[in-house]
Amino acid sequence: MKYLLLIILLSVPAACFCQNKMLTVSLNGIGDIKTGMKKETVERLLKQKFAPGQHRIDWSVDTLFCQYKHVGYMLVFKKNYEETPPGVYLKEVNCSAPQLKTRSGIGVGTDKHKIINTYADYRMEIIPMYDSEARVQSKTKSTVWVYDSDTDKVIVFHLYRNKVESISAALYQNLD
Repeated sequence: MKYLLLIILLSVPAACFCQNKMLTVSLNGIGDIKTGMKKETVERLLKQKFAPGQHRIDWSVDTLFCQYKHVGYMLVFKKNYEETPPGVYLKEVNCSAPQLKTRSGIGVGTDKHKIINTYADYRMEIIPMYDSEARVQSKTKSTVWVYDSDTDKVIVFHLYRNKVESISAALYQNLD
């Protein structure tokens, strides 16, 4: 009985530590999931197959939701018609986990002004969102886009009431 109690006491903190491990957001992606990865590489990493058409946006873009290491992600895949045969690559990865942080400490719950001050040397856009039902500019939702000047990569901070609600790492060429 003493050994069982000892095993439980030692395993609980280890399990908590594994789940609270920080997820690093960069212009390249979130944690192990990197933008530009081929769909097959993402499937091997996540150890799951993605069926096309789960949430088709148009004829070349597909949005999928998955779990990886006990964290939920939204993945946006895009078909590359410049390849023969056309391949599918990861265009965007989005996450709202509380352990999500950029190297400069921006994460879920961070204030918009801290983002603006932290990324003052980057090209940045603050874009209001629109309420889909009323088709009017939202007073509570916006995004802050932070662009890399050397590549086609961007970090998008999705805000609700000027606080980060989720973060995306994306490729911004051909966003349509």
